[in-house]
Amino acid sequence: MLRNLMILLIFYFVTICVYGQKDYGEIVKKYGEAFPFEKIFLHTDKPYYFPSDTIWFKAYATNPSEGLTQSMSPSVPLYVELISPSILPIAIKKVIKLTKGKGHGDFVIPRDLKPGVYKLRAYTTYSMNFGEQAFFERNVFISDFGHAGVLKGDNSEFKLSLYPEGGAVLAGNQQNFAIRSVDENGNGIPVNGILITENKDTLCTFRTDEFGLGKISFKPVPYLNYEIQATNQFGFSRSFAFSELDYQGYSLEVDLFSKEDFVKITVWRADVNTSPARLFQIQNGSVLLEIELEFEEDKAIIEYPKKDLPPGLLVFKLVENGFEPIAERLIYLEDGDIEISIFSSKKNFAPKDKVELEILLSDVLGNPEAGEFSISVTDAKQVPVEKRPANIKTYTTLTSELVVKQPFHEFPFSQEPEKLDNYLISQSWRSFLPDIEILKNEKSPYNVETGLSILGEVTDNRKEGSWNLRLILIDKDGYPEIMEGHTDEEGRFVFLGMDFQDTVGVYIQSFQDKQRRKGNVKELKMGNIQIHETEKPPIKPREKVEQIEWRNFMEGEPYLQHVNYVNGILRRSFLMQEYDLEEFVVKGNRAFRSDPRTIAYNNNPDIRLRVPEEVYNYFSIIELLNARALRRGLAFTPDQTYLIDGNFAPYPIVASLRVSDIEFVDIILGRTPSQLNIGGRTAYNILTKEGNPNFDWSAVKVEGTKGLKLQGYAPTREFFIPPDKQDINSPISLDFRSTVYWNPSVNIDQYGKALVSFPLSDGATIVHVEVQGISDKGVPFYGTYQIEVRDGAFAEK
Repeated sequence: MLRNLMILLIFYFVTICVYGQKDYGEIVKKYGEAFPFEKIFLHTDKPYYFPSDTIWFKAYATNPSEGLTQSMSPSVPLYVELISPSILPIAIKKVIKLTKGKGHGDFVIPRDLKPGVYKLRAYTTYSMNFGEQAFFERNVFISDFGHAGVLKGDNSEFKLSLYPEGGAVLAGNQQNFAIRSVDENGNGIPVNGILITENKDTLCTFRTDEFGLGKISFKPVPYLNYEIQATNQFGFSRSFAFSELDYQGYSLEVDLFSKEDFVKITVWRADVNTSPARLFQIQNGSVLLEIELEFEEDKAIIEYPKKDLPPGLLVFKLVENGFEPIAERLIYLEDGDIEISIFSSKKNFAPKDKVELEILLSDVLGNPEAGEFSISVTDAKQVPVEKRPANIKTYTTLTSELVVKQPFHEFPFSQEPEKLDNYLISQSWRSFLPDIEILKNEKSPYNVETGLSILGEVTDNRKEGSWNLRLILIDKDGYPEIMEGHTDEEGRFVFLGMDFQDTVGVYIQSFQDKQRRKGNVKELKMGNIQIHETEKPPIKPREKVEQIEWRNFMEGEPYLQHVNYVNGILRRSFLMQEYDLEEFVVKGNRAFRSDPRTIAYNNNPDIRLRVPEEVYNYFSIIELLNARALRRGLAFTPDQTYLIDGNFAPYPIVASLRVSDIEFVDIILGRTPSQLNIGGRTAYNILTKEGNPNFDWSAVKVEGTKGLKLQGYAPTREFFIPPDKQDINSPISLDFRSTVYWNPSVNIDQYGKALVSFPLSDGATIVHVEVQGISDKGVPFYGTYQIEVRDGAFAEK
């Protein structure tokens, strides 16, 4: 709520600034500087997965730079979620640590996970400020082996939309209209249709392609109504109303195809008596060109050489009165800034061969480029290769900028420029903000998260002002890390830049320093600590569960049937091992880590005293021990052996411990030889809450203290490659992995070269290699390669 209120206040303030400035070019520049658009992309090892499989991914987070280049984002925590396909979706979340905008991780798919279309979503705290449009999202199909899923909807339900080029329908002008037809799942579908007048006169016919895209051109007659009638591939027909006509304003047309070397821009106007209109050319939030239009008979024509236009996504924005955007048009020009080449060490491969690949990266002039990439190698028969897969190049230079994102597997790439252009006519640019464009101080109000953080406040009716704080973080091995801090005058605090893995226990203390008469200082722990949960984007409930049509591509494929047979043997073998282990493993509701504080006596003390909340009123632990253990004949004197969390400690320090900070006291009487019972004395091991790796901090409710569990960065795992020689005890030695190789971090040296080697599986199949990365100059690149593996293939150099 507070964040939304702050955004509204910022927008109100920004609007005032915009109207005071009245210079659209300066507005765009300062807006781009204040709000850099962070782009997040995940390269996954494959698009289809099976139960017990692993989703391997590499994360890239960038900010736009000049031209097509990207600078690496300063964000560090990246939140990645795997969202289930249900009415009330559930997300498995991991926190990935980014280093210079790059990081990697994985999700292990449970064996009993229900097949369906899952969603992979990634975002940072910074990108949350711009809504879901700034998130990375893609569908992930999880199915039984040999099946591929396709979203299936009601055959009778479909939508058709008409988009006027430039954004407005100006009556009396010949104009282009993009058509987009989709099913209820948003997937493009082909339809046939006609455009008719209110008098039932047919003006034109059209047909959309496999992406659901098409285009028509006609001159809307003033004060005449129009209607579209369309029929889908299943024979169902529907009618759609036409857009309302404008009788005053501008119309914008950009022609990319009538002339090979030029872009023709035409602007019409009708009944306009204002200051001259200007045309802006914008890319990555920067104004590249500004043209003041000269009209002859209410029409202005500009022809611009394509060679003078930068590659990538460009927006032509028509502006009136100096700062009012009135029309826009997006175009995409293919780039040639970087080339990737992949070569194998030989032409023919047999199963189990070792593959050596040479990856070369260069610019258009052949100069070498350095960089980093992730590489996935998959069995293309087990995992069908997508015709138009998601890749970092098209995403960062095109898809991420669009408001309406086409599903990745249906995106018309630049190899089909006319289809892509039809799609872009139906788009609005993400930065089309006519009023909210700039901050007065030219600084973004959105902070970048450079580490894990905790926010909160301390309150107490007895005192106002700042508080001293101590944060004790217990890592997975049970060792504490202490951070000191203090609140502001209103009791608010934040701990920033923390760096830890796994879920850890956190214990926060608030205290005041009280000066005693003798000059020493005592800590008084007091105050109510409240932790503010970091706002995370909600997962929207679905209106209905998507229906999936599962296609069996294993029929008629002996290779896949053999792989399924071998995998079945492996599954039964693993299940048998689990069944045998159940005879010896006792499962509990909670998994406990071993406690390193009690190793000296094998966690088996002679006496263990629990310190419950009811005894927190005792002045010291020594007072409590004397009260509780006197009947046992035990004495707590300075000459006894004392330890705190397994480490020897002097008596004065033990005596100063606060009772509420202690969980147990282990007493070792010395009945058996031990390194703790020096000279036959009794040893007392004081076990504190902050030293316990299994302590439930959320249950702590003591004044001046607050306990909680905090999720840290996900540990990274290395992709498993079977050894050349199988273990003799292995139940089966055949290897038919669907992902043959995965490496998230491969560096290309200064000579533009990288070498990658990996062993093939036992499959006689087609191996698909996919490389995605970003150069040191910030240019994304993408490349593929295929290897045919044959039984009995001979090595040919």
